[in-house]
Amino acid sequence: MTNPPPPYPLETAQQEYLDFWASISPNVLPTLGIYVESMSLLRDVIVAAHAQAMGASMLACRATIESACYTALSSVRIGPGGYRFDWPVDLSGKVRRVEFEEVKDGVASRGILPPDLLRQVDEVQKHGNFIAHVATKNAAQLQKVVRFPKQGEGWRRMWVTVEEVRAALDCAKAVLRTLMEWSNSQPVQPLHQN
Repeated sequence: MTNPPPPYPLETAQQEYLDFWASISPNVLPTLGIYVESMSLLRDVIVAAHAQAMGASMLACRATIESACYTALSSVRIGPGGYRFDWPVDLSGKVRRVEFEEVKDGVASRGILPPDLLRQVDEVQKHGNFIAHVATKNAAQLQKVVRFPKQGEGWRRMWVTVEEVRAALDCAKAVLRTLMEWSNSQPVQPLHQN
């Protein structure tokens, strides 16, 4: 008698995503409205990981964390389950672009994420940046890899391992859960401040 084939990756990915939903405390569910983009990205991370698309999973993981942190920093609680956004603007009043470093500094300076989780976020960012900018920003590193294919000082693999992706995925889940709890614990601000 042979063993049945393993479940299709999408089925196992869906189960992991549902398990994450089940792990979220019911009292923070009102924050889901503002974290909908981050939750959608997290689902992509899980699906890519289960399909063994490690680079895509790591890149989506970086995007999930950045999105969730940006959401936490730019949202304001206006009532039970109610939020509005205070987008960062430039001096002309236009919404400005905020880079991952600034977002990461924002959550760090407010003490939203514990130091060990911030260290994990750094690793996800490094892997994700390398994958996202492999050709444009890492030409010198790529040249070293091509010429000297063994691991040396400053060398970074062009791929990520299953273990690194799993660690990044667990980090993204922890970040999302922590930020949702933080958003839910914020004091209610008046809708219009004069």
